[in-house]
Amino acid sequence: MEDGQPTEGTYQVIDEKLITDINFNTGIIDLKGTYTIEELTDTKLVFYLKKNDTLTDPDSGLSVSGNIKGTLHFQRL
Repeated sequence: MEDGQPTEGTYQVIDEKLITDINFNTGIIDLKGTYTIEELTDTKLVFYLKKNDTLTDPDSGLSVSGNIKGTLHFQRL
C-alpha cells in the first residue's frame, strides 16, 4: 500500500529471485529491481534487494554513493 491505497503490479519467481514491476520507492531510495527471496511460507514472505547506488539528501543536496540493502517483510492476513 502507498498512502493507504493498494499497490498493484506483476511478479514472477525464477531461481529463488522475485522479479516485480512494483516500485517500492521510499522517496529517496528507488527499490525497484530483482529481489532475493529469504523466506517464503504460507503466511510470510521476506525478500531483499542489494544494489550500488548514489543517493542525494533532499535537504542538503549532498550525494552519497554506496551499497544499499532493502529488506521487505510481508505477512498474509
